[in-house]
Amino acid sequence: FPIAASVLCNDFYMDDVLSGANTLEAAKTLQHQFIDILKTAQMSLHNWCGNTSELIATTENEYDFSSTDELKTLGIAWKARTDCFTFKVKVEQNAHPTKRSVLSIIARLFDPLGLLGPVITKAKIFMQQLWLFKIDWSESFLRKKLVNGKSL
Repeated sequence: FPIAASVLCNDFYMDDVLSGANTLEAAKTLQHQFIDILKTAQMSLHNWCGNTSELIATTENEYDFSSTDELKTLGIAWKARTDCFTFKVKVEQNAHPTKRSVLSIIARLFDPLGLLGPVITKAKIFMQQLWLFKIDWSESFLRKKLVNGKSL
């Protein structure tokens, strides 16, 4: 089980496996090896999802895996049909945003894979500007004229 062993060592996160393959044949090989390696440990595969119906069809007879629109692992949602990761952050529309509310939003951005790096960096730069302009934690900064007439 050379491919499955590599996946077990490198792509296992708690009780989830998040892996992939470049071709359908490689994915099928990985799938069969993974099922077999789990059987040797008297374990069974409980969930399986893929973005190709042909890959799901190979397990439908043995396993009852319903195709879901969205799976979550590592706090990230993966839409299998479109093969996209999605991130959801609730941002309350605040008429008077404060430094505290900005920091709260930044802290909720969970991104273990680093996919949101550019977005998080922009948010942190904005937070630095609030510090540079000496905005208080509870002070609203919306439409506030700051140093030399610059606005945020």
